[in-house]
Amino acid sequence: MARIISGLLGLLFLILGIIGIIFPFLPIGIICTMLAMIFLIPAFPGFARFVKRARSRFASVDRTFHSMARFAPMSVRRVLRETEPELY
Repeated sequence: MARIISGLLGLLFLILGIIGIIFPFLPIGIICTMLAMIFLIPAFPGFARFVKRARSRFASVDRTFHSMARFAPMSVRRVLRETEPELY
C-alpha cells in the first residue's frame, strides 16, 4: 500500500514538474521533478535503474543529486544513495 501511495505521489509531482518546466515556473518545476524522483525511486526499481544510469552518464545530473543529498534529511539521503553510480 505504501508503495502505491509513493508511486502516485511521485507521478503527481512529476506531472507538476513537467508543467512547471514548460511554463515560466522553472524553479517550481525543477523542485517538483526532484520530489517526484525521491518518491518514485523506492516505489519502482526500474526507475531507480534509470536514475542510476542517468547519474553515471551525465555529470551534471550526478552533481545535482549529490548536492541535494548533502542538505536532505537522512531518509531522503538513503533514497538518493541507492542511485549513486558505481566507480570502476
